[in-house]
Amino acid sequence: NGITEAGSNQPKNIGLGSSASISGLPPLKAQQSVSNVTNTVPPGTVITNVIPTNAPPGSDLAELLQKTISYGQDGLQQLLKAPKVVQLDVKVDRGSWTPPSKGVALIQSCKQISVKERNEAYKLEQENFYGSGIEMTKQIFENLRRNSGVSQKDIRTVIQRILLTLTTDKAVILNLASYENSFTDYIYNHSFNMTLLSMNIALQAGFAGEDIIRVGEAAFLSDVGMVLVPETVRMKDGKFANMERFEIQKHPILGYSILDRIPGIPDYVCLAAYQHHERSNGSGYPKKRKGRFIHPYAQIIAIADVYESLSSSRPHRVGHTPYKAMEAVIRMGRMGLLDLVHIRNFVTCMSLFPLGSLVKLNTSQIARVIDSGGKEFAKPRVTVLTDDDGVRLPNDQMFQVDLSIQKEYSITHALAPDPSHFSRMDGF
Repeated sequence: NGITEAGSNQPKNIGLGSSASISGLPPLKAQQSVSNVTNTVPPGTVITNVIPTNAPPGSDLAELLQKTISYGQDGLQQLLKAPKVVQLDVKVDRGSWTPPSKGVALIQSCKQISVKERNEAYKLEQENFYGSGIEMTKQIFENLRRNSGVSQKDIRTVIQRILLTLTTDKAVILNLASYENSFTDYIYNHSFNMTLLSMNIALQAGFAGEDIIRVGEAAFLSDVGMVLVPETVRMKDGKFANMERFEIQKHPILGYSILDRIPGIPDYVCLAAYQHHERSNGSGYPKKRKGRFIHPYAQIIAIADVYESLSSSRPHRVGHTPYKAMEAVIRMGRMGLLDLVHIRNFVTCMSLFPLGSLVKLNTSQIARVIDSGGKEFAKPRVTVLTDDDGVRLPNDQMFQVDLSIQKEYSITHALAPDPSHFSRMDGF
């Protein structure tokens, strides 16, 4: 597919092992302890509704489901046999999706603010928007977990604000998404970042504005089922046991079941939540669907989900560098797990060294990636942050280099984030 490692004529053998490892979940080990989750539901118990219709407002759905759904593999089978889930699978069997609208590709009217146009007040405004977006994500997810009301209008307002930023200054907001967040529960910043990345892929793919908003809505809510996974599993600091893995695999079904109860929620949002862990070669979950039987939005979100998961830390592991995460996504495409067309769109708009990455140049200087190189995957635009001894330059002496034009510069390797020496906005 033409994507190669910087400085090499051959694609790098990433060597990530099994698809389970690549997806961000560690391989199973024998005789692992299971999280202490109280659950006394007899195996084989039939459930009519995943979330009981008489669940009172304000009730904790996570606690409620521990009393109605079996733990582990038995519970996963219960969920798959629930009547509404079966009905959804019948719809999926048709493999017929509403095509994108015929509107003008929004990317044709996008612009990119330059470094000189960003003052400190503007940068602070963008940081505040990013922080408030994650806070809004937390509020919405907690409301859904507590069986409280959520308005689709509120969700769409967040998505429209994201789209405005992506069409005027995508570089700065995607840079912010590359940093670790202070929330103790990763699911909020993961979902918000996944929304930014998914919409970015749709923008690059030539979608019209309304279709990009739909992708954003679907991405924003796709992992909401994780709030119903026991916290002792979701936040476990260690390897997942077999039963715990099945608990994680419940979350697409739980997400669908939450969203299906929201009045007026579009089908594409529910389907994306249900299918964003399916894989093109049929190795995903919960139903091992292939190719055309996976909703197009879910295929986009899957790429954003894998990249964001691998590049961020979890309680049981440290995150990869953005470069390593991008390599993993590319490898998964070659293995037939993810859609290669959208991976190409993703790399085109993010670079092989993704926006916000720190890199070492052949001059021994450290630089930050501030814009993609388009189809020049390994030659993005960067801001040089240090001299050739690695000493930080004063802000007014930092300078930009377009690696696709200024051939005397090249990237030798990617660096890990270094918040002790560089702030998240340095170089932008």
